Amino acid sequence: MVSALILTSCDKVEYVVNGDCEVQFNISQWSASSEDLPTRTVSATDAQMTDIWLMAYSDGNLVKQVHQSSTDDGFGSITLKLDAGNYNFYVVSSRGASPVVDTDAKTITWGTVRDTFWATEEMQVSAGTNSKDITLSRVASRLRLELTDVIPDGTEKITFHPSHWYYALNYQTGAALGDSDADISVNIPASYIGRDDLATAFMTISPTTDWTVDVTATLKGAGDATLGTVQVDGVPMARNKSTTMNGSILSGTRGLGLKINDAWLDPLEITF
Repeated sequence: MVSALILTSCDKVEYVVNGDCEVQFNISQWSASSEDLPTRTVSATDAQMTDIWLMAYSDGNLVKQVHQSSTDDGFGSITLKLDAGNYNFYVVSSRGASPVVDTDAKTITWGTVRDTFWATEEMQVSAGTNSKDITLSRVASRLRLELTDVIPDGTEKITFHPSHWYYALNYQTGAALGDSDADISVNIPASYIGRDDLATAFMTISPTTDWTVDVTATLKGAGDATLGTVQVDGVPMARNKSTTMNGSILSGTRGLGLKINDAWLDPLEITF
């Protein structure tokens, strides 16, 4: 499951700095499908990617940094002017909320993690116009919580407490960073009161190897009163996979089952 950032000639050209060589980057179309959505061809904006970062390094030094947001004109088209030489390019595409870039630590940290893709590529840049394809792979994983309880009157939110959750990415290595056990709360719309189909999902930047997390889920009412809670230890997680916890929080058994979907959003394919 991949997204792609393609370096090629294009009509929209943004000259970032002066240099002897031109490297042209272009994102044109995204073709996305998942277990929930029909296959369709959409633009990067329609695919809900909100940010693209491109970092160019030479001899270990950051020489160019480009950020585009989905509200920018020409979102997805980037052209750099560079001196001839060997470069390492690091590219991140995400729709996470409140991103913070730290080029000293070489990290991007999000207040809320959503779908995120990453790639690194080495390239020898020479005089004239250069082009290269870079394919981004998903670096996020998802935990989906499905409740079979009938949501009682007075329920206001569900609180998700993980033993660890990752909010940052090292944009050079792709490593998951920013480990936190902070609660994540989701307000429950009034329309779900009396229904038994409440489902919500939480996303994290994922380590490259399979990992586990202990999870406590709690339904809360007014004044943070606990209506029901359940703890599941050792929930399996993996990059580019979705794990589903389903069952009851309010019943006496309070049992939650586990399902792992290793074809989550597969395939997500970017077409240029």
